[in-house]
Amino acid sequence: MRFVIDTGSGMSVVSEETARRMNIRAVARGGLARAVGGGGKFEIVYGFLSQLDIGDVEVDNVPVYIRHFFDDGNPTDGYIGIAALTKFVATVDYGARTFSLARQRSSNQQPAAPGPNVIEIPLRTTASGFLSSDVQIEGLTKPLNFIIDTGATVSVVSKALVARSDLERFAHGTRMRVYGARTFSLARQRSSNQQPAAPGPNVIEIPLRTTASGFLSSDVQIEGLTKPLNFIIDTGATVSVVSKALVARSDLERFAHGTRMRVYGAAGIEDDVKLLMLPRFTLGTLVREHLPAAVLDLDPVNETAGFDQSGIVGGNFLRFYRVTIDFQRALMRLEPLGANAPPADTSNGTGTVPSEP
Repeated sequence: MRFVIDTGSGMSVVSEETARRMNIRAVARGGLARAVGGGGKFEIVYGFLSQLDIGDVEVDNVPVYIRHFFDDGNPTDGYIGIAALTKFVATVDYGARTFSLARQRSSNQQPAAPGPNVIEIPLRTTASGFLSSDVQIEGLTKPLNFIIDTGATVSVVSKALVARSDLERFAHGTRMRVYGARTFSLARQRSSNQQPAAPGPNVIEIPLRTTASGFLSSDVQIEGLTKPLNFIIDTGATVSVVSKALVARSDLERFAHGTRMRVYGAAGIEDDVKLLMLPRFTLGTLVREHLPAAVLDLDPVNETAGFDQSGIVGGNFLRFYRVTIDFQRALMRLEPLGANAPPADTSNGTGTVPSEP
């Protein structure tokens, strides 16, 4: 089966046609996900894969979105998102056209058995990276999904739950002020005492941040702009992207190429998309000159990102490198391919930007 490795998607995705062929049934539906293209949103239909084999690697219990795919010219069965890859060090070699997974190094010690007073509670991870578990509230018959949040000083129930379950009868009469999160911090996962192998002499290591919605983001520089910008790293996008908001506030129209293109996004097809030719684009210490970039509305993505994303680093930049993503260390390694870089694949005036939370 043909799947795209997509670091621009938190969730894995299976096409409706593939789901029918493989008898993958919808297990739930409801709500809207935000994405690039079309109207910026699409209906959520959940499926579940008990097992996903990627080469010799087996990934168990993979939740997926079941979606209609709009790009008939490039038949694809699905996209493998970040959530399915976080236990591995993932390498995309654009030159050799290979993808490899190595398990994160861990200690050989087994976790200690819990003490007699310790309660173990199963957790689920949401598409946007939250930890969730079942709770019960007296007076309600069904269990509820609640986020486990060690950073919150007070527990919370949603307004929707209060409305549909008549929880107003438990109102206390007191009002309070709540400070919501506008920023977040990351702590590195614990690893074994073994140090990771030193990168080769030509390998550039670039720090990554994870947005609230699960995207991988890093700093880039565009010639003519003084401040660094947050761009999503998206191996599933064939073309790089700058947001309409960035173009408007930074007068990037002066780099307009005159060419228009069609973009296939997770939320639909967008025609007549402007194309810029960025004179100089820098990621880490790596520079590409005359980089084409589509101009798209990233507001739907930024609604849940947690910090503003001004664009997407896509395949027309990444294809010049062997890309290794170390999720545990929050690092991306880029090794130049030189003459082995594959040719550009967007000459037909179309691009794919499947980014979604």
